[in-house]
Parts: sequence; structure tokens; C-alpha cells
Amino acid sequence: MALFTFNPETDELTLLEENERDKSYSSPEDQIAMEMINYFLKNFGCFNVPTQFIKALNYWIGAPEDKLQEKWTTYQISTAGYLINQDMCENRKLRQGKQTVHEAYGVPNTINAILYAVLIEFSIKALETKTLIPQHLALYASNNDLHTLLAHGHICPTEELYYKICGNRGAFLSFSHQVIFLQQVYGTDKIDLTKLVRKIEIFLTIVDECRRVAVNNTEDIQAVHFSFPIMYAINKNKKDGELLVRIMQERPQNEAVLKYALSIVRNSGCFEYARKQLRLLKKEIVEENSKLSRNALMDSFFNDYLDVPPEFEDVTWKLS
Repeated sequence: MALFTFNPETDELTLLEENERDKSYSSPEDQIAMEMINYFLKNFGCFNVPTQFIKALNYWIGAPEDKLQEKWTTYQISTAGYLINQDMCENRKLRQGKQTVHEAYGVPNTINAILYAVLIEFSIKALETKTLIPQHLALYASNNDLHTLLAHGHICPTEELYYKICGNRGAFLSFSHQVIFLQQVYGTDKIDLTKLVRKIEIFLTIVDECRRVAVNNTEDIQAVHFSFPIMYAINKNKKDGELLVRIMQERPQNEAVLKYALSIVRNSGCFEYARKQLRLLKKEIVEENSKLSRNALMDSFFNDYLDVPPEFEDVTWKLS
């Protein structure tokens, strides 16, 4: 099953209508890779929030609608590939309670699907991407290496380091690169959206990571993934933090152990601290937004996603 067709002679990528997606348009190897990517997108593809965000940003960027749609399709596919790779590097068994791709399809097939997804980035002909693509891949590689180092070395980042790397996670993994691409290739007004995008990425990532803990999701503990609540709990209390790291090192499956580990995180005051930081972030975001021309789409996005949640378990959207 394919979500799109790709013509290698013209470098044209076409999003398929829902009723066309069962047709065969590519080689057997491509079809297997796309089956695995579609498995990820169907079960874990949390792109609704980034989709609304990029549409709001495009008011300022001014990319043609068809080009925006085309680039956004490649973004979802390539980001799925990066996240599949991240799951494999972290040896995750589950994502959102379902088997990860490498668990469902095996490591060799998964590697092929990752390569297929990442190479989608190279299907754009525009000369302006000659420097952007290597920069993007280098950034992803260094960021992925850092996440892998932290997970395998059981090293909890400081809060300062967390803020540097947390935006490049989940559905926002390479979002900033897409904004830069669209601006450089299609933008007419070269306004700087970097700070606004970065701060919103961090805000939404913190909310999503707190939501997971609030709904008793233990996958971050099992994958040694230092999300905001876990990072805060470990850094706040040395004794509890060392115990939590030791538990995470074992990648526990026992329900009682996971429940205890989760209680350490929840009792650390992470939610209260997160709300405090989110309020500060929102103030900075509003200040950055005020420097730009009025954007009704962005105002709507703010109303839908940038309120500080009184209870994180009530958040209805996901990023990972």
C-alpha cells in the first residue's frame, strides 16, 4: 500500500486519494518498505498538530499550496523513518501500547524501510536544497547519536541540555528543517521564524511528555527515554533519581516495578514545575509572535494548543 506515487524521472511526488491507496505503483521492495512506514503512520503518526502549525506558518512563508502539500507528505514519511530508527536504537518494544516496527517486521526489513524513508528527502530537485539536505542529515545524525548515547549510557541530561534537544523529538523531529526549506525555496519575505518555531516545539513537547506520565504510560521508563518529567525527577532528588536510573537500566517489564518507578516521577512535583516553565515559555512565544504581522491562523493555533493544561491527563492530542 502506498500513500503517494513518485516519478524518478521528474522527481514528482503525488499524494494519493484514499480510494487509490491499495493500488501498486512501485517495486516489491518499495511496497514492503511503504507497508512498514504505513504501519507506523497508521498506528503512531501523530502529525495533526504539526500539520496545523505548518499551515499557520505558511501564512508568512507563502509557499504554494500544492508544494506545501508535497513537501509535507515527504516530511511525514521521512520523519516516520527517523522515529522507526530511534525506536530500534533505543530497543523499544512498544510505542503507544503497540509493537514497534522492528518488533513487528524484524530488524533487516526495518533498516531497508528507514533507508527508503530517509532517501525521500533527496527527491526534491530544487538547487537550494543542495546545502540544506546535508545540514539536515548531519543535524539528525548528531541528535540521534546524542539520544542513543544518553539512553545506552543511562545518562540523564541536565535541564539546560534537555531544552537544547527536546524540540527534535516525536512528530517535530525535523520540523524546523522543513520550515527553513520552505522559506528558502518558496518564501518571498525572509522573516526569521526560527525562535518562534523552536519555542513552540519545546512547549508542545513538554506538554506531550507530561501527558504520557499523567496517563500512566511507562514506555519512556522502559526505553530509557529522559522525557521532561523523568529528567526533572532524576535531577531534583539525588537518592530517588539514582534509584529511578537503576530501574530504567533494567528496562523493567514487571507491572509493580513500573508502577513504583512512575510514582517516583509523579511525586517529584514534575507537573507543577512543568506548568511553571510552560507559563514562562508561553510568555516568550507571545512576545516572539507579536514581532510578526497579524496571523489569524496562528491565533487559532495558539487557542487550540498553547494553553497551559490544568491537568495533563486531559490533553487530547499526541506528538509521539
